[in-house]
Formats: sequence, structure tokens, C-alpha cells
Amino acid sequence: MVSAKFLLALLPLALTATALPGSKSSLVQRQCFPPTGCTLVGDCEYCCASNPGGVCHPAHEGAPCPNPSHTKYHCDDSSR
Repeated sequence: MVSAKFLLALLPLALTATALPGSKSSLVQRQCFPPTGCTLVGDCEYCCASNPGGVCHPAHEGAPCPNPSHTKYHCDDSSR
């Protein structure tokens, strides 16, 4: 009985830990859309010489592109 109460007390903590920002859940996978003519540099992030359009949008976080004439884009469909 004591162990059941102990586990029930830990349940909210476990649920909170899985919902922290930055934590990746294996149940939620982003659908990446690699644009043509761009170089993959991170998780759904690509360095491109021009705007690839579509589901891509400028990525402002993280390190810049190795080629200074390229812009980093984030290319995923967050609606899925």
C-alpha cells in the first residue's frame, strides 16, 4: 500500500519531466522537408543560398551557416 502511494506521488513529476521545453518525445516526430540545393546543418535546419519557400522559414537560433552568403532555414511542417 505504501509503495502504491509512493508511485502515485511520483506520477505528476514524471509527467512534468516529459513535458519540459526542449525535451524530445519519441511519440512526436517532426516531418522535415529537405529543400533542394541546400545543406543539412541541424534538426530540420538547412543552409540555403536563396529562400527555398514552402514550409521553410528563417531560423534565428543556433550557429550561423558556415558559408556567410547562405541563410539558415527551418524546414518542417509543425501542423502535423
